[in-house]
Amino acid sequence: MGRVLNGVRRIIDETGCTVIFVHHCGWNEKDRMRGHSSFSAAMDTRIGVTRDSGHPAWKVRGQREGADTEFHRYELRVIDLPDLECSSCVVMPIDNSPARKITRQPRTDNQKICLNVAKDLIAKCGTPVTVDNLIDESTKFVNADARHRRQRCSEAVEALIKSGFIDVDDSGFISIRT
Repeated sequence: MGRVLNGVRRIIDETGCTVIFVHHCGWNEKDRMRGHSSFSAAMDTRIGVTRDSGHPAWKVRGQREGADTEFHRYELRVIDLPDLECSSCVVMPIDNSPARKITRQPRTDNQKICLNVAKDLIAKCGTPVTVDNLIDESTKFVNADARHRRQRCSEAVEALIKSGFIDVDDSGFISIRT
């Protein structure tokens, strides 16, 4: 399971895509997800699908950077695609209220610290901020022993750039992507 999850994490990190696993749960809603415990622990978001008043419904049942939600009922509508000579389906919400939007967050505490430092530096400085400036300032706040602080900051900033939270222009100056 570890190799599978590491491979999926690499795909996510290198492409920025979302990977969705479809997995089965226990006999009832209160049962935990079946299978190896590392599978559930590696998920950023877990969505349970069940029935509510005869309709399929989904509910966030565990999210690393947010709260669980109530059930949201939906129906599947078949649509014909004559040009492709096939059909597909569309998920149509039945609930009147849309699901609450969850803002994407950095993955680790060090990434969160570095992103906050970047925002502060950009807001306070009258001059452009470089990646090196950000790393230097972030070393004051990350949770690591003194000899590893710069390395942890470099890794966190690199991950923020790779995942699109921070942009770096041709001159090496950073900006925060909103």
